[in-house]
Amino acid sequence: SAIYEQLMLPNVKLMLRVLKEVDGASYPNFEISFLNLAKLYHEAKDNVKFLSTLERHFRTISHLQPGQSLQPIIDTLPSMMTA
Repeated sequence: SAIYEQLMLPNVKLMLRVLKEVDGASYPNFEISFLNLAKLYHEAKDNVKFLSTLERHFRTISHLQPGQSLQPIIDTLPSMMTA
């Protein structure tokens, strides 16, 4: 995400505009790479959003002590499956 965010800075956008106008040969390759990066960036953000909905369920499961009842896991599974 750091690379994508840096590429969105105003001074970088200006530099890219200049690159597009001055050297048309290399800009299309950059543009393809940037579009792929943007796609992956948004996909990663969606993954983080989805995984954050599951985090509390895994926290419940991970805090069980050896010998403790498995009831918290049983209670957590239905809501985890619908999250």
